[in-house]
Amino acid sequence: MIRGRGIRWVVIAFALCLMLAACTNGNGNGSTASGGKETGETGETGEKAGNSGTEAGSNLTEPGQYPIVNKKEDLSLYITKSAVAFVTDMDKNASTDWIEKKTNIDLTFEIGPEGADEAQQKINLMLASGSKLPDVFLKTNLTNDQLTTYGSQGTFLALNDYIEKYGVNIKKLTEKYPNLLKNMTAPDGNIYALPSVIECQHCMYAQRFWLNQKWLDAVGMKLPETPDELYDVLKAFKGKDLNGNGKQDEIPLIQITDAWFGDLTGYLMNPFTPSNGKAYDWNYMDGDQIKASYMQDGWRDGLKYLKKLYDEGLLDKEAFLLKANQAFVLAGGPDGNRVGAFSAGALSSAMDIGSPGARDEFIALPPLKNAEGKRITPYMEPVGSPAYVITKYADNPVTAFRLGEAMLTDYAADLEWRNFFYGPEGVTWEKAKEGDIGLNGKPALWRWLYIFGQPTDQSWGTLNILYASVDDKGTLATASEGFDQERILFDSSVNDYQPNRVSMVPPPLYFKTDEAMAIAEPKTQILRFVEESIFKFVTGAKNLDSDWDAYLKELDKLGAKGYMNTLQTVYDRQYKS
Repeated sequence: MIRGRGIRWVVIAFALCLMLAACTNGNGNGSTASGGKETGETGETGEKAGNSGTEAGSNLTEPGQYPIVNKKEDLSLYITKSAVAFVTDMDKNASTDWIEKKTNIDLTFEIGPEGADEAQQKINLMLASGSKLPDVFLKTNLTNDQLTTYGSQGTFLALNDYIEKYGVNIKKLTEKYPNLLKNMTAPDGNIYALPSVIECQHCMYAQRFWLNQKWLDAVGMKLPETPDELYDVLKAFKGKDLNGNGKQDEIPLIQITDAWFGDLTGYLMNPFTPSNGKAYDWNYMDGDQIKASYMQDGWRDGLKYLKKLYDEGLLDKEAFLLKANQAFVLAGGPDGNRVGAFSAGALSSAMDIGSPGARDEFIALPPLKNAEGKRITPYMEPVGSPAYVITKYADNPVTAFRLGEAMLTDYAADLEWRNFFYGPEGVTWEKAKEGDIGLNGKPALWRWLYIFGQPTDQSWGTLNILYASVDDKGTLATASEGFDQERILFDSSVNDYQPNRVSMVPPPLYFKTDEAMAIAEPKTQILRFVEESIFKFVTGAKNLDSDWDAYLKELDKLGAKGYMNTLQTVYDRQYKS
């Protein structure tokens, strides 16, 4: 690895043999109960000499104090391009400069591919090759299976003792979320990553649906409350020149396949059967039981509803192909907005919100009522997703841990740290003015100067945010007039979605190696079959009456029952024991 400042861009080399080697890489357990390094070339176990806290000869300051080290040290971070998609430079970057001065640590970045599949392939190759790795993997979507496998081999360090001895911010979070460490603990009892815990108000209710209020007013209809009423509204949208461009080119409903919670099998399925959507593999909690939405009778009813919309031209014919960049064109082309409704966690997932136009036409629609008159929306409780992983190649693992700890700082309570997480005061944000009111209706503490998503070298985007308090957005000054997406998202989550919340999202699960290997192929085949079946049932390639039993039999043949039983076994072991 190249040391010093600078970014090393990564080129993927296709090496299938190395990927297959992942299953056999390593020569034994290699992990230690203390959470330190395996005994290796240095002849040491645990922290390296000269970096063991505040003992004599240590370069470290007291936990929670800054700088982290007295004498400058180097640390390398591996990230993916998608995690910093709109960051133009990680080296010459205001947040990088700030944290390096604050901690006395020089950072080097290695940036992997942007696409999710390519990024995962690159990481697989890196882990399987046995070559030297960066000191830290930061928000690279390492799976629990990878953490368990490579943690047990000693490639990733167990952090249990680091948390106990050097943890400050992580301990505050465990007091707030008693199950947090349980969420992060592998079957061998070790914790191989610091978590990301995001309390973002609108993120906890991200299964959101947007309806064109301008068009609704034009056809003289009220907000729909049931699937049938939504059908009537979409039918009224069709065949009318509601955008005033002289054409009948309106598309009542689109599906954005790569948008944040853009699949319609979440929001529009919930009136028929509980569904967290594709983001959660269509699994949901029914009490202490994990169930699959796609195996329920209501799933067929929901598909029949989607097919009705598709058959009558209310659902876009490109619904299973449409990407976000194409949706932007539909909503913001020269002929005006052509879209009547869509599902997404935010308006910005489907359109340019930087200019007046389509952004001003839509409102968030509350959850639709089911046959019993009940509305439900998934409550996505903040849980610890693996975010910061330290490898055995870190020269000073305590220094690496302390930097991760810094990224768990509650910057809503300490505005100085906002300079790291959001960029420089006066450039990307500023303190609120007297009389400014926050999104939570209380006196505001800060306001944005930056439009999120625009190219920048002033911050890391959200890469460095491992903890976001709900108070952060709550204390954000809202615009007194004009468009304000933060206000729209905050208000809709509080007023429309939170009152109908249901705790139905499965928590993180850690599989033993044999369990992970046993379900890997069935899971892939099952989810591929489910997605293909959604397409075929909705478009009419399969019949929801005559082909339904064959669909259930194929799921059984693919091992769906065994797969769900394994999920339940792991859940019971992790959360009920």
